[in-house]
Amino acid sequence: MNKESIEIKSAAEPEKRIFPTLSTTERDRRWEQTRAFMREQGLSVLVGIGGFNTNRLQPYLANISGAGGAVVFPLDSAPVYLGSAWDVGINYDNAQRGIEPWIKDTRACFDPIGSVGEVLEERGLKKARIGVFGLTHAMIPIGGSSTFPNGSQLMEVLQGAEIVDVTTKFGLTMLKKSPEELEMVRHAAKACERAVQALVDACHVGALETDLFAAVVGALAIEGCDPSPGTLNITIKPEAMGFMGGLQWFYPQSQPQALEVGDVVEVEIFAWYGGVDSQAQASIVIGEPDAERLHLADVALRSYEAGVAQIRPGVKFSSVWKAMRQVILDEGCWVGSPILHSLSPVLLVGEMNAGLMEANVDPIFKAPAFVPGYNDEEVFLGEGMVLAVEPCVALGYKKAMAGGAVIVTRDGAEELNSLPFQMPVIR
Repeated sequence: MNKESIEIKSAAEPEKRIFPTLSTTERDRRWEQTRAFMREQGLSVLVGIGGFNTNRLQPYLANISGAGGAVVFPLDSAPVYLGSAWDVGINYDNAQRGIEPWIKDTRACFDPIGSVGEVLEERGLKKARIGVFGLTHAMIPIGGSSTFPNGSQLMEVLQGAEIVDVTTKFGLTMLKKSPEELEMVRHAAKACERAVQALVDACHVGALETDLFAAVVGALAIEGCDPSPGTLNITIKPEAMGFMGGLQWFYPQSQPQALEVGDVVEVEIFAWYGGVDSQAQASIVIGEPDAERLHLADVALRSYEAGVAQIRPGVKFSSVWKAMRQVILDEGCWVGSPILHSLSPVLLVGEMNAGLMEANVDPIFKAPAFVPGYNDEEVFLGEGMVLAVEPCVALGYKKAMAGGAVIVTRDGAEELNSLPFQMPVIR
């Protein structure tokens, strides 16, 4: 069947956007830092097998997503990436675009974990002291978590070696960011700003939850952010218990709710760019906010500002979240979020649930305060660390959120977000 040709006119030239990338200089810095860590810990090799999750070693050491692949990183010889034919094909296609693979020894294999043993045998490391990840607790597993079958297979492959879990210790070395990494963090924070604005624009009476989700995902994608590790947590009702709620129309499958006057959109947005994470938390009111909601928003902003005022090199991480917590408790509210945590990786975490035991909520929800991640009162902030400062202030079931990313600078703090603190009102 003949079809008439259609002339399509080009749209106006789009705004030129800059997407930061990592250089081989940054690769060399990471590799040298990793080898210095290995020497300090007496390790001969690191093995990372993390799957579809955040903070995997594949992006950090190989600059490749590598979900399902494995990294073998010896102290005294070149690293190896064990992936599928897809990974080898991606390297080939990237080479046509002038992108140099960080790990040149990339091998296609049906069973990457089983092939770890072959590489160790080849390098004479079968009986060595080997660092692995994910055996001990961290809020977000550094090096990537694995399924029980994968973890069991790795332990079988490493039989005869001295196995050392280095999850937390290696995560601590990743906290201070290089100038190149900080540019990526700033880009991700800008994507969060764009996503918050897109969300505000999408919020109107009758808009479905799926519309809000699509607005955020689209805004992040335009800035080159990866939606696969997780994009957002969201609730839309004026009273909600879950800080980490939302997306309920997926499972169990249900009709997405439509926004109504009186709803409050509470959202936490995650922007993953080049393996680093930036976050933003915001509240958006549909209709006129009542006095209590305005008060909660004011407390959230003051808690955020109290935290930022503490941030500078040499200050204890715990001092920051304790200052934020005090502002919330002094107002008779409770803490509905982790309040403060490190970014890339999420390892250092502040206390949550403070005040919940005394809150006016159903007793089934009451729980004591706890720190959900790595807790060390003697961890100090250093220049180049990145923090998510994210107070969620709750009174009963009502909440207000205000949060963004902050870089620890030589003299204090560099705040990367502004929109999340305005509590937009959609009238």
